[in-house]
Amino acid sequence: MSRQLIAATALALGALIAAPSFAQAPVPAAGASATHEKGHEKGHGKGHGKGHMAKIDANKDGQVSKAEAANNPRLTKNFDAIDANKDGQLSKDELKAARDARKGK
Repeated sequence: MSRQLIAATALALGALIAAPSFAQAPVPAAGASATHEKGHEKGHGKGHGKGHMAKIDANKDGQVSKAEAANNPRLTKNFDAIDANKDGQLSKDELKAARDARKGK
């Protein structure tokens, strides 16, 4: 009888330990974007790329102004350095160059 009790206990403990590995990730609500827990788009490192640009570029003109960058502390701090042509706007190419420089590419 004690062997059966030990076997049942071991089986129950194994099930408890293994259960989290079978848990599924939460499904986003209808209409939600495909983002991971910090709101960054999948496949874009820390949210950089098309999805990140779309979130910052409020007027959808393909450029990020100082006003649009105001909600992003890193962009606000480095705006003038990133703005290579000094037109007061950050283009996709300027943002990519800054990102690559920060990553050492």
